[in-house]
Amino acid sequence: MGVKPVPYHGGGFIGRACHRISDRSDAISQLLLPVLTKEYYTAYKHAWLLWSRVRKPLNRAAIVTSEAVRQLRADTTAFVTHLRRAFPWLRVSPKLHLLLCQSAEFMQRYGSIGLYGE
Repeated sequence: MGVKPVPYHGGGFIGRACHRISDRSDAISQLLLPVLTKEYYTAYKHAWLLWSRVRKPLNRAAIVTSEAVRQLRADTTAFVTHLRRAFPWLRVSPKLHLLLCQSAEFMQRYGSIGLYGE
């Protein structure tokens, strides 16, 4: 049984600032260009692209479809795989682990992440 989520910030649970940062990730990548090697710059830019695909369903104030859950599983797998290969020194926080490794199961069971995303 699920409860239909109610949007807060114009369709999402978390404020628009989070979305603006991710939506403008290319600007952030451009600022880092002078201090990163080409390899890290490319990896960093790709990580932002993958994160953008992951973050949208996590913050959506709507019941998700089975297809959306399958896509989230694929996107989180791609994101984690990329991070582990490109940045082997990186350690994932417990919060990020929950969002990336457990969110699809939670969405499948309850229909939405809801405010549990934060």
